[in-house]
Amino acid sequence: MTFGSFLVWADPGFLQWSVASDLYYSLSLWLFFFVYLLFWMHVVPSGPRLHRAIHPGIGFLYVLFGGEVPNMVTGVTLAFRETLSYPIYAGGGTSVALAPLLDQTLSGCLIWVVGSVIYISICLSILGRVFRNEDVPLPMPIDWQATERTIAPGLEHRVSSRKP
Repeated sequence: MTFGSFLVWADPGFLQWSVASDLYYSLSLWLFFFVYLLFWMHVVPSGPRLHRAIHPGIGFLYVLFGGEVPNMVTGVTLAFRETLSYPIYAGGGTSVALAPLLDQTLSGCLIWVVGSVIYISICLSILGRVFRNEDVPLPMPIDWQATERTIAPGLEHRVSSRKP
């Protein structure tokens, strides 16, 4: 679901359509907002429980292939493309001081690097849930009262002088 929406969002034809009017642009933003809410509802254990929770291993694959792959495809494509992807920027009517192709390259790098850091960190946190062993008992709290067994060699006098 999000795979297609991410690629649609970066599609030059869709961008031309969405910037044609303020209504279309607002509608497209709300549409993508709700698509991503539906996407993250399956991964993040919050919000309305309309379904059973998915296994963390499936959640890992879901985020990896549904989020990271389209993010990387879009970012790399924009970063290394040698022509402008969006004809609207060719007019030069932007207020940015960068050349349109340089702006596209930097935008692609930003999508690629920052998006990948976010998606991969989420994937790693999900993998932490996959490999968590629920059967292992919690560690006992450390007893900070020094005894003869825990004192460093040569500091035995400190333990014997504090005994009540």
